[in-house]
Amino acid sequence: MNITMQDIAEFLDIFISADLGISTFYHYTTIDALLNGIIRENTEIGKEVCLRATHIRFVNDQEEISRGAELISKSKELSNPTKSLEEYLSETMKLYENQFLISFTGEDDSLPMWNTYSNKSTGIAVGFDRIKSLSINDLVLKCWYDIQELAKEMKYYKDSDKYELVALLLMRYMPQMLKNKAYEYEKEIRLIGNFKDSPLKFREKKGYIIPYKEVYFSKEQIKTIKLGPCLNQENAEFSLRQFLDSRGFEHVKIEKSKIPYRNL
Repeated sequence: MNITMQDIAEFLDIFISADLGISTFYHYTTIDALLNGIIRENTEIGKEVCLRATHIRFVNDQEEISRGAELISKSKELSNPTKSLEEYLSETMKLYENQFLISFTGEDDSLPMWNTYSNKSTGIAVGFDRIKSLSINDLVLKCWYDIQELAKEMKYYKDSDKYELVALLLMRYMPQMLKNKAYEYEKEIRLIGNFKDSPLKFREKKGYIIPYKEVYFSKEQIKTIKLGPCLNQENAEFSLRQFLDSRGFEHVKIEKSKIPYRNL
């Protein structure tokens, strides 16, 4: 079965990146990352903003990918009965060997997100205008946390002429979009791809050498930056405004977390 970009677009509309009612995609991070990586100085037009796309092997959910492969191997609708789980897992790992991702969310003021990804609530959440695919080699994927919800969607298309396409594409993308329910609070939306035009780079974190690629956006893509609840928000707003204006980001609105949290 030949799969066209139109086929993939229809699949995404069905399962992944339908409107979601989200206009701003937030990326929780640290102020250090903003100063020393996200907002670039003296760079070319259209590349003023840079985010790191981390290799998919180094996401927090250690069972990711393998969970999707296991579900495919157990599904009567999706699997090839002649293949074992080990074969599915091996094929899946090869398929995603060169996949990198950047995480976003529609949640603009989430205490678990502040504590997990924003230096114990002393960081920021950078609000991007709705993220879209940058090329034919990457996709914007909505993460799913309940396999039953996914099964309901599959059942809905069971008797339709789109079922074969949906099943085929679901086999391809499920391991990238199915997460453990413990991470449901993240409501994650991913920009994922091989970003083949970006050179491979490496960073160290907790004893691991982590491969990543730099992905660029225009400064107009940033709409707002929200300050974490544990910052001295008055001083933080003053200095952030000075920094943004000095780099030509006068259009970016600064907001403050409304969560009363001291983190003692």
